[in-house]
Amino acid sequence: MNPASSPSNTLDQQAITNISTASIQNKYGLATSSDPKIWTSFYEQDIHLAIWQRNHSDTMNKSINALLALNTFSQLQFSSSTHDVAQKLALHMPQFENREALLEDITLLTDMFACLFDQDAIGLRLKVIDTPMCPRFHVDQIPSRLITTYAGPATEWVPNEFADRSKLGAGNNGLSDEESGLLKQPCHIQSMQTGDVALLKGGRWQGNEDKGLIHRSPNNNDGQKRLLLTLDFA
Repeated sequence: MNPASSPSNTLDQQAITNISTASIQNKYGLATSSDPKIWTSFYEQDIHLAIWQRNHSDTMNKSINALLALNTFSQLQFSSSTHDVAQKLALHMPQFENREALLEDITLLTDMFACLFDQDAIGLRLKVIDTPMCPRFHVDQIPSRLITTYAGPATEWVPNEFADRSKLGAGNNGLSDEESGLLKQPCHIQSMQTGDVALLKGGRWQGNEDKGLIHRSPNNNDGQKRLLLTLDFA
């Protein structure tokens, strides 16, 4: 499946000019819209997070819930050429109700991600999580990452303007994010929404070495399951 073959899925880097400027919030480095073409704004210097806002269909929700109900699936992770993703998903994913809806969505996102960044191969991870996977705010040392939370609370992030980056990692001196001085006052912790498909700039995006998105897994104290998909350059 190649997004370039379908006008509705094409992510031409010039297409951003056709989106209402109201959709590009360019505030705190954020661009968000219900139009997936918002992803092309990712190439703008001041954008660190581009979010395609969407809601899942009833069929998709049934597919997601059926996978979570198995209690035998924990993670699927592989690197693959973009042409082989659908085949690998079909081979390695367990059987569950409305399975094709989730598999087709993951394949579509893979195609769109590869098209936008001109990648022939990607790294894919689909994981069920019931405890915070990355509970501390951090920056990924990669060029870019796609994240979508199919179920459960979604990723939290902090705009650069409201964080002291010197307090990331060892700079926290063993203190929590809230105690270390990382979060400036007033505190502006933001949260993505379930179903959102986000592109995050990491510390290795050219020209963004000191501005990679500061983010963490949501505090999930009630044990609610999350289903998280991430895509990276292979």
